Amino acid sequence: MVVVGGLAARLAGVRKVILAPTGLGTLWITDGWQQRSARRAIKLVVATVLRRPGTVFVFENRDDPQDLGLQVEAEDVAIVPGAGVDPDVFFPSSEPSAQPVKVAVVARMTRAKGIVESIAAVRRARERGAAIELHLFGAVDTSNLGSLSLDELKALNREPGITWHGASNDIPRVWREHHIAMLLTSYREGVPRSLIEAAACGRPIVATDVVGCREVVRDGVEGLLNRQRHRLNRVLAGDPCGPAGRAP
Repeated sequence: MVVVGGLAARLAGVRKVILAPTGLGTLWITDGWQQRSARRAIKLVVATVLRRPGTVFVFENRDDPQDLGLQVEAEDVAIVPGAGVDPDVFFPSSEPSAQPVKVAVVARMTRAKGIVESIAAVRRARERGAAIELHLFGAVDTSNLGSLSLDELKALNREPGITWHGASNDIPRVWREHHIAMLLTSYREGVPRSLIEAAACGRPIVATDVVGCREVVRDGVEGLLNRQRHRLNRVLAGDPCGPAGRAP
């Protein structure tokens, strides 16, 4: 939509334009010939048509502009690391009681957001005797082919240690009541808002080592980064309700 909007502004003769991609998404992690062709076309349009005096590109991380053929230090590139949070709403608080350890995932309930891997990780930890629970907060995304179904999510509630709560209107309360934030996303993010909120509340984070998550988490400081990059097609093939869904 940034490319379409930028082209429309150019055709309409608009002289001052801000183009703000919040992330490059699955197009930049899948590697079929169609995706490679689309990436080349987008980079060409950005460099030759959209990049002109009066246009500013705003990114949430320092990786995305480079992948579009732009220089981070260029005058027409600005980095704004996420939308931020209200410190009067999201602030550090004492942790809940030590047992069990409560892990929260706040995200759309899609496979690309690592819901399958999060379930698999907690299952494995519980099998090894860990006192740990997984709590999922997010809505079913019916517009996304990779979304877990309502029936799949409801079935998780019958499994000990895993609860799907649906969407929450009180995210600060989520972080007050949980020990750890998790986001095992399989694709590059802009800067995940849920991780900014968790960090503002003083919660350690477990996330994948991908673009966007690295903007919030330094491995071993604010949390842990999983350095195994999952291919999207492996994630989309997962089944969260049975052993086949257990990620390697």
